[in-house]
Amino acid sequence: MGFKNEIDEIIKTPSLKNAHIGVLVETDEKIIYELNSEDLFIPASNLKLFTSATILNILQPNFRIETWFFGTTRVRGGELNGSLVIRAGGDPTFSRTRLEKIVTGLSKKLRKVNEGVILDLSVFDKEYVNPYWEKEDLEHSYAPRIVPFTLERGLIKIKVYPTELGLKPRIIVEPFNGYIKIENNARTVSGKVNQISVEKKPGENSFVVKGEIGLEVEELVFEKPIEEPHLYATEYLKHLMVKHGIKVKGEVREGVFEDGVLLAMDISRPLSDLNKILLKFSDNALAEYFTKILGYYELGEGSWIKGLKVMRSYLKQLGIDVTKLKIVDGSGLSRANRVTPRIIVDFLKRFQRNRFFKYFYTALPVAGIDGTLRDRMKNTIAEGRIRAKTGTLRDVVALSGYATCLSGKKAFFSIIIN
Repeated sequence: MGFKNEIDEIIKTPSLKNAHIGVLVETDEKIIYELNSEDLFIPASNLKLFTSATILNILQPNFRIETWFFGTTRVRGGELNGSLVIRAGGDPTFSRTRLEKIVTGLSKKLRKVNEGVILDLSVFDKEYVNPYWEKEDLEHSYAPRIVPFTLERGLIKIKVYPTELGLKPRIIVEPFNGYIKIENNARTVSGKVNQISVEKKPGENSFVVKGEIGLEVEELVFEKPIEEPHLYATEYLKHLMVKHGIKVKGEVREGVFEDGVLLAMDISRPLSDLNKILLKFSDNALAEYFTKILGYYELGEGSWIKGLKVMRSYLKQLGIDVTKLKIVDGSGLSRANRVTPRIIVDFLKRFQRNRFFKYFYTALPVAGIDGTLRDRMKNTIAEGRIRAKTGTLRDVVALSGYATCLSGKKAFFSIIIN
């Protein structure tokens, strides 16, 4: 049975009876298989292919995100008779460890802040949630709020531990409990029961823990997004400052920083590293943050509108007909995005000529080896020969990328099922 016939048989599978399927497989010389390749489909995370290529081309692999800490006046005798200013650069990977390192450094010269903390969030606009995302997605970790100053992608971990039979379990919130409300309606039972759920109240930093956890269960961990993660991160900053002996008087407020004295700074890993996380593990937060960063650095406004304008402009430079595209976010989380398999394959072929292509190609998941393809195509002829981006939403499955044929030739493919 030939390649075309094998695909035809798969498409006849009863479970795909009502599916809209688009397939395009081709080499530089010829089309190997084609089905509905000019039709529009919801691409899911296949959209990250465009995001990754654009940020590599525009920002370049050595780009790093900077977070600055200033004083509005000089520190004299360990006292800042003014405000501590955080000028955020939009780094979703900024972590507790890195923040504590900053505070540890500050504690060597600073013992008191008299006029609170000023957050300069001007690198991004005030639209924290993409308007095209579905409401039910917003309580999940894959849909964080896109705010310039955040910790751990704006996510918290809610850890649940059994206590004694019939009693409520113990709950720990990381990085800390401040700013978070937990309603504990769960109970501890015998055995290995694992029936705990954690629900986020819409628009609030309140979570309801329900169900049962067995005495033999060691730990259950739930990752959830929070509202206004910049305020949560700032509260954690103040918590660390007190821990390290720095007194903070005054409130947290937002403002645009103009001038001051540099006290500390943090620099992210280079884009070449972050892009690997974005593609191999399909990191929505990185894709959306970098979309807004594109808008800020190229058009002076860190918004989805401007960032996506930069992306469409670059795709047009590659020779892609952007009039056939609909892109509303950088991660592919929205079901409003539309793309054709033909456009994806054309893009894959044309981006090969980009000087930063190696950073794109090596960041793609490898079948049976790593990333989101680690457990797929293992022990098959495709293992190690496919580098591709996965895509998954409700009733959407996609896979697009590069295949190394047995002959050594490279094939380009896009498969999307809606």
